[in-house]
Amino acid sequence: MVLDAETGAVLVLASTPSYDPGDVSMLDGEKAEKAFERLNREKLKPLLDKATRELFPPGSTFKTIVAASALEAGASADTRVRAGRTYQPPRGGQPISNDAGDIGGSCDLGRIPLIEAYAQSCNTTFAYMGAEEPGNAAVRKEAAGFGFGDRIEYAEGLRSAPSSFPTTDQPVLSALGSIGQGSTVATPLQMAMVAAGVLNGGEVMRPHIVDKLRAPSGVTVDTISPKRLSRALTSGQAKQMRDMMKAVVDRGTGKSLRGTSVLGGKTGTADVEGASYNDRWFIGFGPRNDPKYAVAVMTEAPGYGIESGPIAARIIDALGD
Repeated sequence: MVLDAETGAVLVLASTPSYDPGDVSMLDGEKAEKAFERLNREKLKPLLDKATRELFPPGSTFKTIVAASALEAGASADTRVRAGRTYQPPRGGQPISNDAGDIGGSCDLGRIPLIEAYAQSCNTTFAYMGAEEPGNAAVRKEAAGFGFGDRIEYAEGLRSAPSSFPTTDQPVLSALGSIGQGSTVATPLQMAMVAAGVLNGGEVMRPHIVDKLRAPSGVTVDTISPKRLSRALTSGQAKQMRDMMKAVVDRGTGKSLRGTSVLGGKTGTADVEGASYNDRWFIGFGPRNDPKYAVAVMTEAPGYGIESGPIAARIIDALGD
C-alpha cells in the first residue's frame, strides 16, 4: 500500500495472492461456483482485499502511535523513558518481555531516550506507556487521530474495515495492544495513513483512488480535490516522529535498509494464533532525497518484519522511475 502523503492519493494497492475474476464469473454457473468454493478454501484467502478489508495485528508498527501519544503528552524524542528486560503490568497478567535478540542491548537498560526505545523497538517501553503513562485513553485518542475506529472511504462506495485499539481499564490488555498484539488490529491502508500523517507534518489526508472523472468524450467532468481527514500531530511533533523513524533505518531494527530509497520506517512482527507464520510489517517513507511516498507492506511468512522492508524499497524505487 502506498499513499502520496501530501494529497492522500492511493498510488499502489495490492493484495496477494490474487485470482482470475473470469474463473468465478463465467457463463457456466456450476463451474463458477466450484471455482468460488475452491478459492474460498485457500488458506491465504485470495478473494479478500487484504489491503483495505482485512484486519491484522500490526505488531511493533503500532508503537508509532504510542510514541506519538507520548509526544502529545509532553515528552520529546530525547526524553528518557522506562525500558528494561521485562515489564509486569499492574493487577496481574503475564510479564511482557523484549525480543530475545534484544538481550544485552539498550532495551535492557532501566531508562533510555524515547528515540532509542523506538529505534530498537523495546516492547517493555511501549507496553508500559499503554498500560500506565500516558495510558490507554491517550493512546486511543492518538490512534483515532490517525483514523482508527473509522471505516475509511477511499472511493465512492468503498470503505475499509475499521482498525481498532482496545478500550479497557485492564493494564495488561492495554499493554499488549500497545505493542500491536492482543486486540489491536489494523489494515495496511490504515498503517500507510500513519506513516503518511507523520511525513505530512501531522496532517492525515483522506485516501482516494480516483483523481478525475471523465465523460466518454474524454472531457474531465469532475476533479477530486485532496481533503484533510484529521490532524494527528503538530508539525513539531511530526518532525520528531520522522527523526525517530529515520533512527530505525540508521541504527535500529531497520538498519539493513540503509542506503536504499527508504529514509525512515518502523518494523513490526506479529504472532498469529494457531498459524505457522507471522504477520511481517514494514511502514515507512521515501525516497531518500525527496520523501513524499508513505508505504505499508505486510507479508505472511515465518520471520521478522524487516523482511518486508526490501519490498517497500523496491516499490519506492519503481515509483521514482
